[in-house]
Amino acid sequence: MHFPPALLGALPMPLAERARSGCEIVNNYLLLPNKSIAMKSSKTIFHIEKTRTGFSAYSNEIPVFTTGKSIPKLLSNLDEAIELYFEDQPRKKILYHIQFTDFFLQYRILNAKILAERIGLHPTLLSQYIRGIKPLSADQGLRIISGIQQVGKELSSLSFVA
Repeated sequence: MHFPPALLGALPMPLAERARSGCEIVNNYLLLPNKSIAMKSSKTIFHIEKTRTGFSAYSNEIPVFTTGKSIPKLLSNLDEAIELYFEDQPRKKILYHIQFTDFFLQYRILNAKILAERIGLHPTLLSQYIRGIKPLSADQGLRIISGIQQVGKELSSLSFVA
């Protein structure tokens, strides 16, 4: 399963940093580059899927897979597994594919209706993207992700007085 890139501004820092480092959307999937892995000419794609107990990640290119109860935990486990696999080898560029619908399930704190209004998108259309009823174009995905990143920036700039 896969995720669109603009949705990541409000994510925990490791995932948000990956999103800001350059994402793209392909067939309702968000491709998240992993900047913590040294970049070489070839790339490896990891598919992230929702499971009954959390999330799993696997690649068709290399024999590395792992699980985690949340996306941040999964990515932490995956970073460790990748480091072990590439210990004595040249490293590849790593991309994560996450289903757009799973992103909104994991981060239910994002209110799709309010997000849609904020970015000038009809709430029903965003709902159709989230439920997988309507295919997500790259332009619309980037529009949504930019909106989420903007909310994330606003939230991270706040300071509270107790």
